[in-house]
Amino acid sequence: MASKAGHPFWLDGGYDRESVEACPYHPAHNWITLRLGDVLENPRDPDERMVICSGCFAPRCGYSTDEDPCILPRHHRELHLTASGELEDASVWPGKDKPLPPPELIFATPTQHEETP
Repeated sequence: MASKAGHPFWLDGGYDRESVEACPYHPAHNWITLRLGDVLENPRDPDERMVICSGCFAPRCGYSTDEDPCILPRHHRELHLTASGELEDASVWPGKDKPLPPPELIFATPTQHEETP
């Protein structure tokens, strides 16, 4: 049986911007959902779920329960980009001070500009 981490492993590296950008899955990342009780010793809530990248262990923005989650790593500086392709409104604060997400992500997600018949 594998041992559990004594403290949150995503703080051991991979959470800083350089490590996240060096991830082999960057910029899309490979998001997986973990139950904290399965990977940590004595978590505050063993049933809490967390979404992290399997390559760099950075947590995903938002919560594991979000219906249309932002697909960027947590604490990103860019506008939020959801799994459905919705981009945060850049015309209102705090969006107006943020750069766009990587173009390859914007064009890889379903576009909100598709016309419906």
